[in-house]
Amino acid sequence: MIKSNCLICGKETRNFPSRVKQGKGKYCSKECSNIASKGHIPWNKGKKLPHLSREHSPTWKGGRCIRKSGYVFIKTDAHPFKNNQGYVREHRLVMEKNLGRYLKPTEIIHHINGVPSDNRIENLVLTNNSKHTIHHLHKKFGGPFIKTCPICKKQFDKKRKSAIYCSKECWIISKKGIKPQPTTWNKGTHIQNNSGRTHFPKGNVPWNKK
Repeated sequence: MIKSNCLICGKETRNFPSRVKQGKGKYCSKECSNIASKGHIPWNKGKKLPHLSREHSPTWKGGRCIRKSGYVFIKTDAHPFKNNQGYVREHRLVMEKNLGRYLKPTEIIHHINGVPSDNRIENLVLTNNSKHTIHHLHKKFGGPFIKTCPICKKQFDKKRKSAIYCSKECWIISKKGIKPQPTTWNKGTHIQNNSGRTHFPKGNVPWNKK
């Protein structure tokens, strides 16, 4: 063991010779190391390194890579919806080329055979997030789950087996025991006469009158 003093607090420390050769062991603790590194500027901050980017990088694969999720990403710097690294999913590029326009962020591409790397146009279907989620839930749990809402009597395709009501409004009505009121001519409007009271034409009954 080699004895040395911390460069920040001066406390005596002991280190292995191998750590001293590597330039380590200069500080007694992590706190002193953080104090020493505060204000340190990395050598590559704000610098562009063209000799280490793209085709010059040893990890460059032609701008095409496959992530752990199985999706294929293509390097496309000019695309308006690229990610932070400048990549776009290949299946979105294939669909955009087929449609002749950019896809909206709300538009989803579904793989028919379930293989995310199979980006043939005949294997892709344009849909939205809601329909795409329902499709995968039906595939996972079996479906579709068509049920009639007990409040509004509307048939709906529920996303969960435990769903009872078609919407949050119907769920609130069921909890509070409120029956939906029919729409009337004066709903949301107030007509006041000279006395300051709400005036209703003769023959019309207010919707909230018991």
